Amino acid sequence: PHLEKCTRASAAFAHLQSTGLLAQCTVLPGRPATVAELLTAHTQRHIDEVAALTRAAQEEPTNRSLREPDGKGGIYYSSEADACAKIASGSVIKAVMAALDSHASDT
Repeated sequence: PHLEKCTRASAAFAHLQSTGLLAQCTVLPGRPATVAELLTAHTQRHIDEVAALTRAAQEEPTNRSLREPDGKGGIYYSSEADACAKIASGSVIKAVMAALDSHASDT
């Protein structure tokens, strides 16, 4: 089975909330990474490939070979994979920038 599950993030969020750690954090809204930001870590070819595999999963949602091009247990592409990857990347960038801004204002 694939290790990514739709409940992973919500379970982590619930755990942080139940331990009281979330109350000590600033919750930032997510945002998608720009192509320019993605290009600092990935090639244009990779960005295009993720977009193409996402489109293929949208066009043929029951074709498992399109969803798992590297085989069972590999990267899983859904109809929202491209958008999710961009939001995850952009959100990390936003969190890092917020931490840097906070650190700069503390000094």
